[in-house]
Amino acid sequence: MKHIGDLAAASPEILQPLVGNQAQRLLDLAHGRDNRPLEVGCKLKTVGSEHTYERDLSAFEEIDTQLRILAGEVAQRLRQNSLMGRTVTLKVRYADFETITRSSTFDSTGAYSEEQLYFSAKKLYAKKVGKRAVRLLGISVSRLQPLAIQEDLFSRDGMSKEKVTAVIDKLQERFGRRAIMKGFFWQTVQSQRKEKE
Repeated sequence: MKHIGDLAAASPEILQPLVGNQAQRLLDLAHGRDNRPLEVGCKLKTVGSEHTYERDLSAFEEIDTQLRILAGEVAQRLRQNSLMGRTVTLKVRYADFETITRSSTFDSTGAYSEEQLYFSAKKLYAKKVGKRAVRLLGISVSRLQPLAIQEDLFSRDGMSKEKVTAVIDKLQERFGRRAIMKGFFWQTVQSQRKEKE
């Protein structure tokens, strides 16, 4: 027996001598029957986002824009789960399908903002990756912990950066990611539209 289908097709009489009193349990699992309670609310271990591109990216400006977009997606997911993380990992797959990952670890404060994630990923890319055509980029954050934001005692604004970001998150959740976006992302969307025409 090499596959689950082989196990599912076997009779308990054949399995009993091979696996002992686990025969019925293995048959049930092979048929998708499992009476164990479903565990919900499992603790997240990583939060990340990656994209495979239709064409290879070779210009640094394109790669830089994609790193910004990925950092924004990951930061939004961290906020949605009220998390921050200590380790940022950059994943790069080259045009020849060689894949590498590079990581950096923050001090005890951790990373949660788009800016922190973007600058960390950009630094890893510039330092460790090289100048080859890229097929896939990904950013992930691990060593997660509950989000703890220190308020700025000297903020002159009536609305903190975190509150503005929360409003943007709600608008994007309701109307889609393109409902409100930063200028660099808008330029990317416009360029993609022109390429398709």
